[in-house]
Amino acid sequence: MKKLTLNEKFISRIWENDAYYKDLLTTEWQIVEILDKGQLNFDEGPDYKDLTIRIDGKVFFGDMEIHRTFKDWNAHDHFKNNKYNKVVLQIVFWDEDDEKIELPKAKQSRTIPTVVLSKFLTRSIHFIWREIINDPSPEFKLPCRDLINKAPMTVKANWINKLGGVRINERSKRIEEFFHANNYDLKSKEHWEITLYTFINEALGYSKNKEPFLKFSSLIASHYEKLKNIKAEKTAISSLVFEISGFLKGVKIKDPYIVSLKNESKHLVSNPEIMDRSEWVFFRLRPSNFSSVRLAYSSAVLNELLNNDLLKKIFEPIKNNSDFLDTVADILAGIKADDYWTSHYDIGKESSSPSAVVGSSRISEIITNVILPFALFYARSFNDKDPSMQNIIDNISSLYSTGKNSNTPNKITKVMQQQLEYKIKTLCEEQGIIQLHNYYCVKGKCVDCEIGDVVFENNMVKEPLMIIVY
Repeated sequence: MKKLTLNEKFISRIWENDAYYKDLLTTEWQIVEILDKGQLNFDEGPDYKDLTIRIDGKVFFGDMEIHRTFKDWNAHDHFKNNKYNKVVLQIVFWDEDDEKIELPKAKQSRTIPTVVLSKFLTRSIHFIWREIINDPSPEFKLPCRDLINKAPMTVKANWINKLGGVRINERSKRIEEFFHANNYDLKSKEHWEITLYTFINEALGYSKNKEPFLKFSSLIASHYEKLKNIKAEKTAISSLVFEISGFLKGVKIKDPYIVSLKNESKHLVSNPEIMDRSEWVFFRLRPSNFSSVRLAYSSAVLNELLNNDLLKKIFEPIKNNSDFLDTVADILAGIKADDYWTSHYDIGKESSSPSAVVGSSRISEIITNVILPFALFYARSFNDKDPSMQNIIDNISSLYSTGKNSNTPNKITKVMQQQLEYKIKTLCEEQGIIQLHNYYCVKGKCVDCEIGDVVFENNMVKEPLMIIVY
């Protein structure tokens, strides 16, 4: 497991979300039950006050301290400080590499039980890290926030636009790596369609269901050639999608639509590998964002790829129109899921009111994060043999760098614009400011940042990550 550089405030965000961990044990294999997490302490002393826990059946009331590793207790001189005498639990995130663990002691030499939180995570730390950085707390503060006026607007603009270019090229490179890792043939239209479908699915999964959607895509890909050859109809495609995803398994609902899906699924593909519904995440999702609804749109996209040449429909406006954004958005918005899903958010569960299966903001994000980098990879792959491919490259570059940003501001872009005192004007700047946040600001890479270089000059901020409040 790669040890990400996490500060104590970041670890606190993990600690405060019960969904991120379970079945806690101390380093001495004692069962830890959290009866009351207490209150976050904003003054000097332990990180949390008035905690109530049960360790191996015995209840303790006191304080809790959070550290990155075991060494931090002594490094911070807590063992000398009376303010830490009431600590009854220490949470460290990482174990020691050398496996030489020294349990912390309060000033009166009482040994403090310790939990290594990374051992009890319910999801990978990289998944959790991504989810947290995409949801900055109200206290989020950049290391350069109080000095940002020292950076001229031209410095900010140049750096943000440069990072916007980096971001789209990185996304394009990732699609290229996926294509070649699967030994796909550049001359195979089916392989291009499978690739586009895979990355649209990933975008539909958001952060919580990205991995299940990628697994689902790989299972569908194994049947793609057959589906293409037999010209599978829309209902049959829907049945396969919901069967393979695990949503039809064990369902006994007599709704006519569900019955038709179950009947169709018996004939299209023999003995497909089926996922388990438990692989999909529903916790803390709005019903409109449930994977069942996203799969309905995914099924409609698959039908368009198989039967209505969606790939060509998307590429024509990109090739022939430098202002193609609205046209492509209309194409994606025009992909209609089965009527059932305008009034249901899960199998057998009706919505309180009819709604679009995929909204305009998600379509905009699919265009930005999938369609544009995918089209760049495609055009660059054939640019030396087909002069028209240069039109695609030029049109994307023009729209990306000068076209007005139409995406709805998210939590990251809102807080970054406010703290950098910079107004996003283009799609490139939107993506650049996200790149700046994700790969420089939250990782404390001020020394590598052109804004940080100006703001801090020769007096580089010490331990910048410690200043960021997540």
